[in-house]
Amino acid sequence: MLEKARAKNVYEKFINEFISEEQLQIDADTYDIVVSSGGMGQGHIPAGALLEMLRLTRKGGYIILSMREEYLRDPEYDGVLEVLIESMEKKGKWIIIKKSVIPNYYVEKEGIVFVFKKT
Repeated sequence: MLEKARAKNVYEKFINEFISEEQLQIDADTYDIVVSSGGMGQGHIPAGALLEMLRLTRKGGYIILSMREEYLRDPEYDGVLEVLIESMEKKGKWIIIKKSVIPNYYVEKEGIVFVFKKT
């Protein structure tokens, strides 16, 4: 995908890193939008990576997370991911704009999309 992005000649910077709870070598408040599509799942992006996604997003920017709905019940995320999402809203870090269930997201399985706005 990086090669396809380079071929477009519209991007200036290309980053290939694993996002986790660890801070990336990217300045805070850099992006208007941070998107994770299909990155959450067993052995994938940890729930705590939302903190780093938030750090990378400018005030007023958006974080969009899409994943299979069933992963909310995966031991890695169950009782963790949605608790973290709600905690961040209660702390005033972001506003939950949307939480939508998407039918037939992947192989007839439901998906879920979260949209957050950084405050």
